[in-house]
Amino acid sequence: MKMSEKETKNPTDSIMLLDKLTSRQKQVMLMVIKGYRSKEIAKKLGIAVRTVEQHRYMSLKVTESQNSLHFAQKVNEGE
Repeated sequence: MKMSEKETKNPTDSIMLLDKLTSRQKQVMLMVIKGYRSKEIAKKLGIAVRTVEQHRYMSLKVTESQNSLHFAQKVNEGE
């Protein structure tokens, strides 16, 4: 059975997606994927909750993700 282009996973696509983000945005979004809440992320990184929310918002916007789950799927699938 042959996989379509959409079904094939390309790890470099995940890297390219993450390369669109700043280092802090990557930090925040990887913690989001792991299940941390904004308040927990803020405390661990020593930044304001509002700053975490701004990083989340900009990360989703830059990667054209609908929400955090969609972002995680894109990273996992290598979109």
